[in-house]
Amino acid sequence: MLLLVFGPRLRRSTLRGHVLALILAGTPMAGYVLCWFLGIARMGAAVPTLIALCLPPVLVTVVAIARGRDRLDSSLVAALAAALTGTGLVILPHGGLAAAEAGASLSAGVAFSVASAVLYAGFTMVSGRLSKAQGAGPATTCLTLVAALAMATFGLGGLLLMFSLWVLARRTTRRAADGPAPGLTAPCRD
Repeated sequence: MLLLVFGPRLRRSTLRGHVLALILAGTPMAGYVLCWFLGIARMGAAVPTLIALCLPPVLVTVVAIARGRDRLDSSLVAALAAALTGTGLVILPHGGLAAAEAGASLSAGVAFSVASAVLYAGFTMVSGRLSKAQGAGPATTCLTLVAALAMATFGLGGLLLMFSLWVLARRTTRRAADGPAPGLTAPCRD
């Protein structure tokens, strides 16, 4: 649908100069969705969504300060501290999450959600240049295509891994059913 609406407005000559930016923004766009879903699988939707959507503005602000594009003052420090404290309070385990098993799942879920936030922040910082050069609609179209290709690559890699593990498992099962290899003795049974 995006191609139908914005495809005619894409300026291919401008795209050539932004191929690296498309890859550097489109791939994290796919990665942040993957990490977000992995976080959701481990701890439900609420906390991963909070982390993935509320932490990136903090990260982008910190990068802007480090690059000299924003000035650190007391109100910004207070806002960043409040954002991080609030996120931390939501993440803290409570109730049934104190069990060791749930704690491990919580830790993995938080890690995936923070990775999602970092990737989303990176996507945000890189994609702004593309929006200025192409316009928001055409840039979104290009980024969505790159993200879809990246997701397809992730999926194909997963399928190839599953297929290779299936082949190895079948091969191992056949060898076990055939008995010991020639020249080897069977294990002693008492």
